[in-house]
Amino acid sequence: MIGVANPLRALHSDAEFLRDLLEGVDGPIVVAGHSYGGSVMGEAADGHPRVKALVYVASFLLEEGESTGELAGKYPGNELGSALRPVPVHGPDGRRVDDLYIAQEKFEDIYAARPKATASGIPLIGGHFRVRHDEIDTNGTLTLRHNSRLHHIGLGRRYAGTSVLVVVHDLHVRVLSTSGRLLRDLQLDPDRDYQPQPRT
Repeated sequence: MIGVANPLRALHSDAEFLRDLLEGVDGPIVVAGHSYGGSVMGEAADGHPRVKALVYVASFLLEEGESTGELAGKYPGNELGSALRPVPVHGPDGRRVDDLYIAQEKFEDIYAARPKATASGIPLIGGHFRVRHDEIDTNGTLTLRHNSRLHHIGLGRRYAGTSVLVVVHDLHVRVLSTSGRLLRDLQLDPDRDYQPQPRT
């Protein structure tokens, strides 16, 4: 994973900086960006043969010809544009350009104006969830505690020493390899210490 120091000077020069960095990466590439980084990666990755996916994390996804400022001001309640203050700095070519900052006295109002997450009315999945990393023992079993009682889950000696991810939702247990392959999917029997493998 590479964390890119976005120059934050101008969209086209920032995208060119990122694209130059992508040229030096071998193999398939997934690019992730947050906020303005979405604008930058969208332009930088456009047509790049090794970029396989873009991940937008609360970021700008621009239409062809659209600017970040236009998108930011497109929706009612957005006051970001009027709160930005220019600070002159030197651009990549030595010319003076404006760096933009949110005026400190307006920051709280700008943040408060953003839409907040609210209840959707869709019920959440109930129950108790756990996820843990573990290793299958030499006998080919995993140990799992449920209601203060240890249970041993049979997986087979062929998996001894294998690192796994154990995903538990109440009595439903899934054991996956670190590559994501499902090794066992079972409903835990709370009355049995040993959970044998199903007969095939």
